[in-house]
Amino acid sequence: MVTQWTPPDDAFTVPDRDTIANALVALDGNGYLVRHLYPRLIELAGTEQTPTGLVVHITTAVTDYVDRAAPVHGPRASRVGLMKTMYSMIHKYVRIMIPDSEAALNDALDFLADTGIGDGRKETDG
Repeated sequence: MVTQWTPPDDAFTVPDRDTIANALVALDGNGYLVRHLYPRLIELAGTEQTPTGLVVHITTAVTDYVDRAAPVHGPRASRVGLMKTMYSMIHKYVRIMIPDSEAALNDALDFLADTGIGDGRKETDG
Protein backbone atom coordinates (compact mmCIF):
# COMPACT_ATOMS: atom_id res chain seq x y z
CA MET A 1 0.00 0.00 0.00
CA VAL A 2 1.37 3.38 -1.02
CA THR A 3 0.47 6.36 1.08
CA GLN A 4 0.38 9.87 -0.25
CA TRP A 5 2.89 12.31 1.20
CA THR A 6 1.32 15.24 2.93
CA PRO A 7 3.40 18.26 3.83
CA PRO A 8 3.84 19.13 7.50
CA ASP A 9 1.66 21.87 8.93
CA ASP A 10 4.54 24.37 8.78
CA ALA A 11 5.39 23.65 5.12
CA PHE A 12 5.41 26.43 2.56
CA THR A 13 6.14 26.61 -1.16
CA VAL A 14 9.43 28.17 -2.24
CA PRO A 15 8.96 30.77 -5.00
CA ASP A 16 9.70 29.97 -8.65
CA ARG A 17 13.21 29.95 -10.15
CA ASP A 18 13.00 33.39 -11.76
CA THR A 19 11.76 35.05 -8.60
CA ILE A 20 14.54 33.55 -6.50
CA ALA A 21 17.26 34.15 -9.12
CA ASN A 22 16.27 37.78 -9.64
CA ALA A 23 16.14 38.46 -5.90
CA LEU A 24 19.52 36.81 -5.29
CA VAL A 25 21.22 38.73 -8.10
CA ALA A 26 19.64 41.97 -6.85
CA LEU A 27 21.05 41.20 -3.39
CA ASP A 28 24.55 40.43 -4.72
CA GLY A 29 25.36 39.78 -8.36
CA ASN A 30 28.94 38.61 -7.71
CA GLY A 31 29.80 36.17 -10.50
CA TYR A 32 31.30 33.57 -8.18
CA LEU A 33 28.13 33.54 -6.05
CA VAL A 34 25.96 33.34 -9.16
CA ARG A 35 27.92 30.34 -10.48
CA HIS A 36 28.67 28.44 -7.28
CA LEU A 37 26.11 29.25 -4.57
CA TYR A 38 22.91 30.44 -6.17
CA PRO A 39 22.26 27.24 -8.16
CA ARG A 40 22.16 25.34 -4.84
CA LEU A 41 19.53 27.74 -3.53
CA ILE A 42 17.53 27.91 -6.75
CA GLU A 43 17.23 24.10 -6.92
CA LEU A 44 14.51 24.34 -4.25
CA ALA A 45 12.31 26.59 -6.41
CA GLY A 46 8.68 25.55 -6.40
CA THR A 47 9.15 22.81 -3.80
CA GLU A 48 7.42 22.31 -0.48
CA GLN A 49 9.81 22.95 2.40
CA THR A 50 9.72 23.35 6.15
CA PRO A 51 11.42 26.35 7.76
CA THR A 52 14.00 24.14 9.48
CA GLY A 53 14.69 22.13 6.32
CA LEU A 54 15.19 25.30 4.31
CA VAL A 55 17.66 26.72 6.85
CA VAL A 56 19.61 23.44 6.89
CA HIS A 57 19.74 23.42 3.08
CA ILE A 58 20.88 27.05 2.86
CA THR A 59 23.47 26.60 5.61
CA THR A 60 24.88 23.49 3.94
CA ALA A 61 25.02 25.28 0.59
CA VAL A 62 26.81 28.27 2.13
CA THR A 63 29.31 26.01 3.93
CA ASP A 64 30.02 24.10 0.71
CA TYR A 65 30.42 27.41 -1.12
CA VAL A 66 32.95 28.67 1.42
CA ASP A 67 34.89 25.39 1.24
CA ARG A 68 35.03 25.74 -2.54
CA ALA A 69 35.80 29.48 -2.52
CA ALA A 70 38.44 29.34 0.24
CA PRO A 71 41.38 28.63 -2.09
CA VAL A 72 40.33 31.61 -4.20
CA HIS A 73 40.29 33.84 -1.11
CA GLY A 74 43.66 32.83 0.30
CA PRO A 75 44.81 31.78 3.77
CA ARG A 76 42.74 30.49 6.67
CA ALA A 77 42.12 33.97 8.05
CA SER A 78 40.45 34.88 4.78
CA ARG A 79 38.37 31.68 4.93
CA VAL A 80 37.16 32.51 8.45
CA GLY A 81 36.26 36.02 7.33
CA LEU A 82 34.45 34.68 4.29
CA MET A 83 32.52 32.20 6.45
CA LYS A 84 31.49 34.99 8.83
CA THR A 85 30.38 37.17 5.93
CA MET A 86 28.46 34.38 4.24
CA TYR A 87 26.78 33.22 7.46
CA SER A 88 25.64 36.79 8.04
CA MET A 89 23.82 36.55 4.69
CA ILE A 90 21.85 33.40 5.49
CA HIS A 91 18.90 35.28 6.98
CA LYS A 92 18.68 37.35 3.78
CA TYR A 93 18.57 34.17 1.68
CA VAL A 94 15.86 32.83 4.00
CA ARG A 95 13.82 36.01 3.52
CA ILE A 96 14.10 35.69 -0.26
CA MET A 97 12.94 32.08 -0.17
CA ILE A 98 10.07 32.61 2.29
CA PRO A 99 8.40 35.80 1.05
CA ASP A 100 4.76 34.88 1.62
CA SER A 101 4.53 33.10 4.97
CA GLU A 102 5.18 35.17 8.05
CA ALA A 103 4.80 32.13 10.32
CA ALA A 104 7.33 30.08 8.31
CA LEU A 105 9.72 33.04 8.15
CA ASN A 106 9.53 33.51 11.92
CA ASP A 107 10.14 29.80 12.49
CA ALA A 108 13.18 29.88 10.20
CA LEU A 109 14.60 33.00 11.88
CA ASP A 110 13.99 31.45 15.32
CA PHE A 111 15.86 28.33 14.20
CA LEU A 112 18.76 30.47 12.96
CA ALA A 113 18.93 32.25 16.31
CA ASP A 114 18.64 28.98 18.26
CA THR A 115 21.51 27.41 16.33
CA GLY A 116 23.75 30.42 16.85
CA ILE A 117 24.09 31.07 13.13
CA GLY A 118 22.62 34.51 13.54
CA ASP A 119 19.55 36.47 14.31
CA GLY A 120 17.91 37.73 11.15
CA ARG A 121 15.74 40.09 13.13
CA LYS A 122 18.71 42.30 14.06
CA GLU A 123 19.05 43.58 10.51
CA THR A 124 16.38 44.48 8.04
CA ASP A 125 16.74 43.90 4.35
CA GLY A 126 17.03 47.00 2.32
